Amino acid sequence: MAETLAMIFLSIVLSLDGAVTGFIFASKRIPIHVLDITAISCLAVLIMGLAMFFGSLFSVVFPIGFIELLDGLLFIAIGVYQWVGEVPLYQRNLIISIAILVNIDVLAFGLQAGMMDRSYAFTFWVGCCLFAALVSGILLGEKLRHNPYLLQLGQVLPGVLFILIGLFKLIH
Repeated sequence: MAETLAMIFLSIVLSLDGAVTGFIFASKRIPIHVLDITAISCLAVLIMGLAMFFGSLFSVVFPIGFIELLDGLLFIAIGVYQWVGEVPLYQRNLIISIAILVNIDVLAFGLQAGMMDRSYAFTFWVGCCLFAALVSGILLGEKLRHNPYLLQLGQVLPGVLFILIGLFKLIH
């Protein structure tokens, strides 16, 4: 039960980037269709599954202590990337931009989840949470597009959460 709740919580944290992305695009009045959101979410499930597979192969080669250290460091790296990394919004195909933005984190986290031998059911939760987060971000962005404070908070929060989780794993 605790692992299931942890999977859901981490799926939500991982999807915050999608909510922020949806919010940014909606606040700039850039349309994103439901079919595109579905494709992005399905791609996240595929990338997560493949990354978990390769992460589990990686875990066979290295001892658990090294994997736990790498686990914490990957969380911190994902958080730092979310804090400072940004895919430019002026790229030719906006849907590819969104897919790259949200799936970089999914790839890194999938490797980590595979190394820690997490259930592949986790991929389902990531896809569902990402879909819901993108839709929620779009709806929220349409309603609150004139509040720059919320936009800045939404850009910082996912990275901070990942860094805190990584620090907790290193200390624990």
